[in-house]
Amino acid sequence: MVMRRFDFVRGYGGQFVREYVLATEPHYVVGEYWDSLDYDGSVPRINQDRHRQQTIDWITAAGGAATAFDVTTKGILHAVFEVSACVFKSTCPAYNTGNTRQCSPLYAVSAHKRVCYKSVYMCHCT
Repeated sequence: MVMRRFDFVRGYGGQFVREYVLATEPHYVVGEYWDSLDYDGSVPRINQDRHRQQTIDWITAAGGAATAFDVTTKGILHAVFEVSACVFKSTCPAYNTGNTRQCSPLYAVSAHKRVCYKSVYMCHCT
C-alpha cells in the first residue's frame, strides 16, 4: 500500500498535489496545511473558522485526491494542554506538537487518550 504525506502544503496549491496523485496513484494522501491560529493577544480566538477554511480550500483545490490533517483542532487542543503550564511534563519528545516549551503533555496521558487525540487530528473532507 502506497501512502503519501505532504508537509507544509501551505507553500503550494492543492491542484499540484492532485496532478501528482493522479499520475502516481497512491492509496492514501494526506497534506499538512500548517498556519498560525488566530489570536487575541496571547490567547487563541474561540472562532477559528478562517484557519479551518484554509485547510478545506486546499483539500477542495486537490479535487478530493488528498485529505489533510486537522491542524486547527490540533492547535486548539495543544493550547488547552499548554494552559496547564506543562504540569504533565514528559521526557518523551513528540513529533510535530509545535510545543515551544519542549515538553509534551500528550505523552504523559494514557495511550488510549493519545489515540483519541491523534484520531481528532485527522480530517477527511471530500
